[in-house]
Amino acid sequence: MATRKEDTPLPGVGRLPRQIGHAGGHTPGPTVICVAGMHGNEPAGIRALHRVLGKIEDGMVSLRGELIGLAGNLPAIAVGKRYLAHDLNRRWIPERVGALDRGRLSDEDSEDQEQRALLVELRQWMGRARGDIFVIDLHTTSAPTVPFVILGDTLRNREFARGLPTSIVIGVDEQLVGTLSDYVTSLGHVSIGFEAGQHQDPASVDYHEAAIWLMLVRSGALDRADVPDLDRFREMLEEFRKSLPPVMEIFDRHGVSRGDGFVMRPGFRNFQKVTRGEHLADDRSGEIRAPGNHRLFLPLYQGLGDEGFFLARPVNPLWLIISSWLRSTRLPAIAPRLPGVRRHPESQDRLVVNRRVARLLPREFFHLLGFRVRTEDRDHLVVAHREGGSPEE
Repeated sequence: MATRKEDTPLPGVGRLPRQIGHAGGHTPGPTVICVAGMHGNEPAGIRALHRVLGKIEDGMVSLRGELIGLAGNLPAIAVGKRYLAHDLNRRWIPERVGALDRGRLSDEDSEDQEQRALLVELRQWMGRARGDIFVIDLHTTSAPTVPFVILGDTLRNREFARGLPTSIVIGVDEQLVGTLSDYVTSLGHVSIGFEAGQHQDPASVDYHEAAIWLMLVRSGALDRADVPDLDRFREMLEEFRKSLPPVMEIFDRHGVSRGDGFVMRPGFRNFQKVTRGEHLADDRSGEIRAPGNHRLFLPLYQGLGDEGFFLARPVNPLWLIISSWLRSTRLPAIAPRLPGVRRHPESQDRLVVNRRVARLLPREFFHLLGFRVRTEDRDHLVVAHREGGSPEE
């Protein structure tokens, strides 16, 4: 059942400055930006950043490059709600960011103001970067879950995510529009999301802290020897990977709207296996049942949210090896010349795929080449290259 526990102020967090903290800057190296509290009812990332930054401040380690901790939705964090008017982590569509920059949003709300302020910070730190830029979006979930990484499936994101000994979830960029990580990836930087556990579970803070230290090492900001507890942090996360496939793909989304009366049935866990016909939730139209034997992903157990649940399935590791090889060839660049493929008439960085011509698993084939599906119908797919830019660039 839905709970309103997240609608109360969060102890130990309260009102925050936008910048949670900053460390480094004396020696050239990567810029690692951690964003916490994009959803106001997810305080674990904020607390973990305080821990990490505090230890660095106490002189435990010396960074190459910089670590910046930023808070996302400050008004929502102050009252412990996911958001006030709109989900801040669904607003990062490039066209919308452009309109926000130009002051052309006629219906500007609290989240727009937060996004503008966060953009100022992100651009400031990215603009002064003296090395690679890594953005880590720290989250927790409303249902019980083991820690995991979620990312847009670019080769650079994959490589960075291998620094965390957890399961990786791909396909989010096809099912969710406007996430911060997707926007940062479109700028050509590396960005992943890390989900540490359930919102109010104290262990989620520990898992976030472990992930931050491991990612600082992975980015090159720290050496392994700089973090005495690194093996303990790795073991802390690694134990959960044994129970799950190493890589999973989100392939379906059950969206909800206000007035639907959507209620998830109690007791489901994230990644739980469900069987065809299993009763998952209810809304005003009646029972909502599983369409097949899959894994349930991010079931909604909170008062706000536009996704009731997702469905996920394992990805064969061999598929990832093949896709890495194919993306290193010229095949993605010549994709616009393949039979049944043409450029989109209104967007040169998108391709239109005719299913009647390209009949052999067109979705899966373009996934291998590094494209994601933006829209589809019975006869056509519209795909865009995940690495950013035109497929011929």
